[in-house]
Amino acid sequence: MTDIYVLSGATTGAPPGDYRATGSQWDVIGGGGGGASPLVAVFNGLGGGGGAWSQIVNVAWSSAQTCQIGGGGLGGTTNGANGVDGTDTWVRIDGGGAAPATTAQGALAKAGTGGIFGNTTPGAPGGVSAAGVGTTKNSGGAGGTSAQTTLGSSGGAGAGGPGGVGGAGGPDTTGNSGAGGGANGGGATGSDNSTTPTGGAGGASISTGNQTGHAGAAGGGPNTVGGTGISGAGAGGGGDTQSGSAAGAGGPGGPGAEWDATHGSGGGGGGGGGETSGAGSPGNGGAGGNYGGGGGAGGNSLGTLFGHGGNAAPGILHIFYTPSGPVFVPPSSVAGYVESDW
Repeated sequence: MTDIYVLSGATTGAPPGDYRATGSQWDVIGGGGGGASPLVAVFNGLGGGGGAWSQIVNVAWSSAQTCQIGGGGLGGTTNGANGVDGTDTWVRIDGGGAAPATTAQGALAKAGTGGIFGNTTPGAPGGVSAAGVGTTKNSGGAGGTSAQTTLGSSGGAGAGGPGGVGGAGGPDTTGNSGAGGGANGGGATGSDNSTTPTGGAGGASISTGNQTGHAGAAGGGPNTVGGTGISGAGAGGGGDTQSGSAAGAGGPGGPGAEWDATHGSGGGGGGGGGETSGAGSPGNGGAGGNYGGGGGAGGNSLGTLFGHGGNAAPGILHIFYTPSGPVFVPPSSVAGYVESDW
């Protein structure tokens, strides 16, 4: 079995000599959306949406084909800055040079949307499968919502993947800590812990393909960074601070592992912790996991400082095939062939 990963550039390159169309799978994941930074003491930031996933199968490949690998959206870095949208990932299989519209032309996965700052329901949309191109498709999760009652932040969403739709980022409800990031392909939603100054846990990933499902990362305690996602799981949110020091940042989302240990649909980044004394610094949002995970939002403050939104993960093109065997040479083509010798 052979896996090829295209992470940048505008071409697939030439096919390997042992490429076999029968049984091949071509997967694309769109870039995730970046997390927002808050408007200090006014509006909290929201996490970014996850990229969608699309697949086509039994693809004929005889020459280099045009593709676009979607970029992950950047997180907000100024006071009251929305996260940047990701960009779509697509590949042509018919020699065309623009995004495909049908599966005969190729595959396309939509990107996640950047989070905004404000009291918003629903959260930043994930890539929508219905707008993609593929024989099988799953949407990315939506970034977490905000109830706008405290100084916390919401989590980034998980990307769609072969196992299902992406999980939503955790909501910013009544706690000052950051919410957890959503999981990859169909995992549980991260949630904000509103009873103690502890970040919300990330959403769990599932077992699919080469990936063994993993529980979401734990949220950080007071002034503590949220946990790092593993095997596509969502990251933990950062803990808040009430002592004028630095709040915990959101953890990074876990890289997906459906295809191998580091390639698949990623989990969302955790939200940054808030700062309640007015004298310390809020936590930054966590980065989305490779590939297509949304960035977590930055934490808010009663002072003048704010947490930056987390950057989202880029998209990917994955090509899987079973290598062809040795070419059979008919006896009649062999020099000195005599039928009775065979």
